[in-house]
Amino acid sequence: MVKSKFKSTILYLIKILVAGLVAVAILSLMLFFVSITPIHLDNPKGNTDYVWLPDSIWVNTTEGISFGRVDSDGFNNEKVIVDPDILLVGSSHMEAKNVFYSQSVSGILSKDFEGIYSVYNVGISGHHFYKACQYLPDNLELYKNSLKYIVVETSDVDLTLDKVEETLSHTVEKTPSYAVGLIAKLQKIPFIYGFYKQMDGGLLDILLDRQKPVSSTSVEDKTVDLVAFEKMFEYLQNIEKDGGVEIIIFYHPTEKFDENGNIVFDSGESLKAFDNAAKKYGIDFIDMTLRFEKTYDEIHKLPHGFVTGEAGKGHLNPTGHKIIADEIYRFITEKDS
Repeated sequence: MVKSKFKSTILYLIKILVAGLVAVAILSLMLFFVSITPIHLDNPKGNTDYVWLPDSIWVNTTEGISFGRVDSDGFNNEKVIVDPDILLVGSSHMEAKNVFYSQSVSGILSKDFEGIYSVYNVGISGHHFYKACQYLPDNLELYKNSLKYIVVETSDVDLTLDKVEETLSHTVEKTPSYAVGLIAKLQKIPFIYGFYKQMDGGLLDILLDRQKPVSSTSVEDKTVDLVAFEKMFEYLQNIEKDGGVEIIIFYHPTEKFDENGNIVFDSGESLKAFDNAAKKYGIDFIDMTLRFEKTYDEIHKLPHGFVTGEAGKGHLNPTGHKIIADEIYRFITEKDS
């Protein structure tokens, strides 16, 4: 009797296990057409925290609908450019997996500058302004034989001294990679990776009712530490001088709407401090605010957000990429003339 009951329990557990494995297989197959994110590896060249698995495909339908393949160095380009003239650095906005390559800043500039300048994109998720600036000397060393311009993307101009100090000391927190072991194997299963990203992206906080309260501090209420801006832009100025390269920073603010439906942007004192420091230290700075406002007024299109997400929020969409690429092209062309 006991043996029979034990055998039934084992069979029941086996059925549960098999059912679970079949469910994971079916969901993974479904996710294959919805979202594919390759594993990432520590960057052997040292000019970013990590790179994606070389020549791997990616699929995105969460924000926009797009797909593509990273190059053999693990960055989102059609091919590796060994000696680029223009280098693009920045976060997932610059990496641009929310649009097709031809719609991205990199793709548009590559076409616009064809036969004049080669363009290469090392923008990658998680590489915000501080981290992008931290790696500027590494990128200069890697591409020292060719670089004329480095274009740095940022969606934040509120600099703090502690973060600037981390940039200068090359100690900005690194994004770890798990290329070997159990975690690496689990990452290759689309359902498990997708579930992890959802939990890590805030679902767990919602389930446990521990969401962070929305801050009531406005941009105007923030204290601007001018020392942070001085140190950061002095650092950038020295990189320009030592590397014989021009640094161009472009800022793409997130849009909001007032009660009348007009598009508005939070400027505040941080943007003024950023602009003033750029001018003082001779760093080219493109503020996209006015271009974004003009585009919305004329054709009623926003630079951020997708039909699969929320208007005016999230990553740069094709409109945003096009406006920015046009402005960078105009800026560089005028500098060269």
